[in-house]
Amino acid sequence: MINKNHNLVVWGIYLIVFSLPAYLLRLTVLNIPFTALEILIYALFIAWLTKNHPFLFFKKFKEYFWANSYNKILTIGILLLLFGATVSTTFSPDLKISFGILKGWFLVPLLFFIVLISVIGSPKQVANVVKSFFLSGFIAAAISLVYFFSPSLGGLSYDNRLHGFYLSPNHLAMYLAPALIAGVFLFCCSKRNRAEKIFLLIALAVIFIPFYLTYSYAAWAALGFSLFLLLYFLIKKLSLGKKLLLLAACGLLFLVMAFNQTSADKFKNLKNLSYRSSINSRLMIWRAAWLIGKDHPLLGIGPGNFQKYYLDYQSRVLGTGPYLEWAVPQPHNIFLAFWLETGILGLAGFILLLFWFFRAGLDNFRKNKPLFALLFSLMVYTLIHGLVDTTYWKNDLSIIFWTIIGLAVVLLAPIRDKPLSKAGKNVFPKSSTGY
Repeated sequence: MINKNHNLVVWGIYLIVFSLPAYLLRLTVLNIPFTALEILIYALFIAWLTKNHPFLFFKKFKEYFWANSYNKILTIGILLLLFGATVSTTFSPDLKISFGILKGWFLVPLLFFIVLISVIGSPKQVANVVKSFFLSGFIAAAISLVYFFSPSLGGLSYDNRLHGFYLSPNHLAMYLAPALIAGVFLFCCSKRNRAEKIFLLIALAVIFIPFYLTYSYAAWAALGFSLFLLLYFLIKKLSLGKKLLLLAACGLLFLVMAFNQTSADKFKNLKNLSYRSSINSRLMIWRAAWLIGKDHPLLGIGPGNFQKYYLDYQSRVLGTGPYLEWAVPQPHNIFLAFWLETGILGLAGFILLLFWFFRAGLDNFRKNKPLFALLFSLMVYTLIHGLVDTTYWKNDLSIIFWTIIGLAVVLLAPIRDKPLSKAGKNVFPKSSTGY
């Protein structure tokens, strides 16, 4: 497991992070649906197994993750989340849909998580993972711009919001926002030649334009707060020129975005709290989700079943009135989603994971401040946007979440540099190099 010559597997991780949108490519094998992204992760896991004895790995994995209170919290969180999702799936009214989600959004990401924490072992490799994701966001954004300038491709919604090759503008926004955070981090920490900095600025602009064209106000707000947090941590490391450039760019973008939206119907409805505003729509969805949760508090309703229950509860939410939105596959709140679709145990596991992430990260923040600042900003974005959307419940987003958790594990205890069986006394050794 600690073999440092797993170059193929390491590059496989970079490839998968770069290829996250491949989940949109679907195929069926023996009547079982798969995505191209799942196939890549299965292949990576098999390649990793050829280099590692699985029983030895899980023995060391068990020893390490039960070494102290930090690791126990992480382990219990993972087990509760997986157990809750499995139990909720078992009692689901639609076993096929729920099992597909359990497979694609929990089991497959956990396989990737296992490989990630076992072969990524240095801040430089962590930074390479970040670069791979940033490049993926850049390519996705560039393709989305092609959709924008070619309306015949069908990349615009009925209200002229860009979704590109994704199913909705929010899906595109939820993928590009973390890429923007990663790009700002790379620019701030770049110490190489001028050409690299120019490329990063151009790539950031290419990503930002389609992100803006999604007109996802929640994504805008969450991104703004997360970038402020990131810059707060990194600002002391920047030169005066970079500080002024970033401040000028942020100010200009804010003015342009604010000016262009003052006459938009969506902005007017939001400002005036119109009945058909997105806020009222969310309130209806959350009320329905709460009523569903009260009726199924322990086991939930099973992954993928919210749409059916949501429609069934219309009379209890509005009496004889209609919903503002009919197609609602998720409850538009990450905590409600975990409660309803993985039960109370799954929600408890998710909360424990977050507690471990912020507690362990803050206690060891100074050991690798820039990279921890990035991971914090990415998780904060996930949670803030997750208050009004479901920033986990998608193939690519679930991989992003477990990648954040996995990279935190690597930074807190670079397990390639220190055998897991000896981690008990010095669980969080300092990394040998910085970024």
